[in-house]
Amino acid sequence: QALGRRGNGRSTARRRVAMAEGETTGMEVAAEEGADDETWMFLDPYDSHLDARVEKDALTVETLHEDGFQYLWKGIRANYGIKKGIYMYEVKIEENLKVRMPETRPENQCILRCGFSPPLTSLFLGDTADSWGWGGTGKKSHNNNFADYGGPFTQGDVIGCVIDIDQGSISFTKNGQ
Repeated sequence: QALGRRGNGRSTARRRVAMAEGETTGMEVAAEEGADDETWMFLDPYDSHLDARVEKDALTVETLHEDGFQYLWKGIRANYGIKKGIYMYEVKIEENLKVRMPETRPENQCILRCGFSPPLTSLFLGDTADSWGWGGTGKKSHNNNFADYGGPFTQGDVIGCVIDIDQGSISFTKNGQ
């Protein structure tokens, strides 16, 4: 799975594990597994664009946003892949700072797009046949096709990304809905 963003801001990824029936536990994986504070699933700074900075908790990313960087999409993937079953992760948009992009409409600045893509593929979610995303403008994307989906989202929202490998489906939630 990958997380994409243009402009500046901070996003935190949280994981949920799926039960056999396909329901989520609502607990972070480390707590569910009874592990200590060590995070075993995290945002991978080695599978990201250079202007996406993963913080020490390995779940928070901040992006460069000045000197032209505000015009670039940033992408990052988690270190954990999935091959079967149902999986969900969440992203909370903690901060959405203003950037200087005078020729870009305000609603198209600082957009978060989250979703899924396989390893060794583009970090630009929804731009290729093997990636899917939902962006803050309220558009879902796949293979460079964009369609209205679920409405826009911004700072303070929690976006859930759900994939069911066995059924071949992907869905998204906003603030639990």
